[in-house]
Amino acid sequence: MFTAAGEFSYSDVVTATVAAGEPFTMGLFPNPATEVLTVRTGNRKGNATITITDATGIILLTVPVTADHTNISLQHIPAGSYLLRYTDDRHTETTRFSRQ
Repeated sequence: MFTAAGEFSYSDVVTATVAAGEPFTMGLFPNPATEVLTVRTGNRKGNATITITDATGIILLTVPVTADHTNISLQHIPAGSYLLRYTDDRHTETTRFSRQ
């Protein structure tokens, strides 16, 4: 780096350590779904929600997650492709699914 007087010097070396997070897994089935979509989550942390959006980003459904398996009724969602986003205090995961 250069000082205000225009002299060159090296800056101090800073070390950052990032602790490896706990593994997180999410699965959903069946895909494509018809009536009910089951979302399985592992290693859930804190307040968790599942949000389903359409291709334009409009939120169609938000569901609280209180267990390792969450069954979501799709009766009010028309056939098509959607994004499912899982969020908790430590993880955010997004995946696609289809409704027939």
